[in-house]
Amino acid sequence: MEKLRLVHDSEVDAELKMPGVTVHRYVLNMPGLYLFVGLAIACYLGCGVLWFGAMMSGIAGKAGFAVALALGIVLSLTVSYWKGFGEKRFVAVSPTHLMIGEDSTRMWMVGWELLDAQKLGLTDMAVSRAQGRMRIEVAGQIIPLTLYSPFAYLEDPQGFMFHVLTALEQPREENADA
Repeated sequence: MEKLRLVHDSEVDAELKMPGVTVHRYVLNMPGLYLFVGLAIACYLGCGVLWFGAMMSGIAGKAGFAVALALGIVLSLTVSYWKGFGEKRFVAVSPTHLMIGEDSTRMWMVGWELLDAQKLGLTDMAVSRAQGRMRIEVAGQIIPLTLYSPFAYLEDPQGFMFHVLTALEQPREENADA
């Protein structure tokens, strides 16, 4: 069995349906996303008022339009990114692999024998009140793993970390890169 694989398409579904696989999906912070959507709509409405109200003749009107438009675009892109992130990405654990899904057609499978606390990113996690990320480094690949952010979080972070720490404690033959 390969220790590090990138699986595609139907292989993703097949691997996730194997016995002993626990899938952890992301939950979206819908109130936060709705807030950003509302603010983006307000920005676009402000642009409309400035444009159609003929308030664009002065520098203040043009600057207000530019700021409102830029802010509306940034807010819209933020909502779009996190909505896609939360709906597509997942993490799964099995007795033999850690699986990080980028979407339903692409998933990294990392054998537990390749991972230790340092390679898994547990020793230098980027953790703050607003965000938690792991940076998994294995066999020359860097695989980012978001645990939580203001807009999405793993549905059962304690269960996920329990699986990870339990798998890391299991005795192995050798901890070498593939």
